[in-house]
Amino acid sequence: MIAVQLAKWEEAHVIGTCSTKNVNFLYSLGVDTVIDYTSESFEKIVQDVDLVVDTVGTDTLERSWSVVKKGGRLLKRVLPLARLLSKSYSNWIFTPPVLLLPPEP
Repeated sequence: MIAVQLAKWEEAHVIGTCSTKNVNFLYSLGVDTVIDYTSESFEKIVQDVDLVVDTVGTDTLERSWSVVKKGGRLLKRVLPLARLLSKSYSNWIFTPPVLLLPPEP
């Protein structure tokens, strides 16, 4: 929730994903575009995003790379650290509990 408020403070266009039952809740937080992940894939709707904050993990991280624009960032809040370290991401910064990864070239 704080991420939405900070982004809105910086006048960013905020895109959020949630299940059907939480759509109105995200709008009430100030999210500009809400994607219901039970019926839509965010990677088919969103593109060229400056910052993606992944709080889910699993395959969401891999799918998120496709929407981050060149020079953008992906902020990972869930750590399957062994899985991340097994991949060759260059220039990643680890500041517990957040892992900031640059987009793949």
